[in-house]
Formats: sequence, structure tokens, C-alpha cells
Amino acid sequence: TYPMLKKYLLLLTFTSFCIMADPVATVANVERIFTYGTYENNNLSFRNQVVILVDTPLAGCEGGFWISGDDAENNPTMVSMLLSAFHANSQVRFSAYNDDFWSGSSTKYCRINNLALVR
Repeated sequence: TYPMLKKYLLLLTFTSFCIMADPVATVANVERIFTYGTYENNNLSFRNQVVILVDTPLAGCEGGFWISGDDAENNPTMVSMLLSAFHANSQVRFSAYNDDFWSGSSTKYCRINNLALVR
């Protein structure tokens, strides 16, 4: 019946919010930045993705961090900030989701939520 369905949907929505992971954060220097394009066989699976290695990896994000192709394309400021920090040897405050890993490696690279340059 309708009231029972309403209660079920409300419980499901509340449970979904409780399960979502909170972002984790750290301050580190960017050691390396990789990006991926289109391969010869037109494999687009890693296109526009950016992988970042840092000097002090975060527990649970041992490989470093990554930016999805959608994030790189729709918010190029993230990539720009990383390049700026890399060339200036500035520290970056990474906030990332520790439940959204890059599929290009068995090592855990956490998806970046937001960035801040640290002086």
C-alpha cells in the first residue's frame, strides 16, 4: 500500500545518505601527474582522466589521487591548480572520496573532491 511504500522509500533514502563515505583530506606535494587520451583501438575508458602521485600518500589512498574525465573536462580549474602547484613546488590540500577508486590500477587512487593550494 502507499503509506508502506512511502516509509520504505524514506528509510532507503536515509540509509543511502548514511552509507556514503565522508571525504578524507591531507596536505602533500605533487610528485607526478599523468593524463590519458584516446588509444589506437579507440578505447575511451581512461580518456581525460588525470592521475596524481604525491610525496605523502594518505592511508586508504596509497597510490595517490585521480580526477575523472568528466571532472577534468567540466572543471579544468582542478587540473590547472595541480599544474601550478607542481611547477611552484607548493603544497596542495587534497580532499578525496576514499570509496571511489581509479579503475586503472589495483593500487588505491582516491577521486578528488576538492583542492586548495597551501602556502
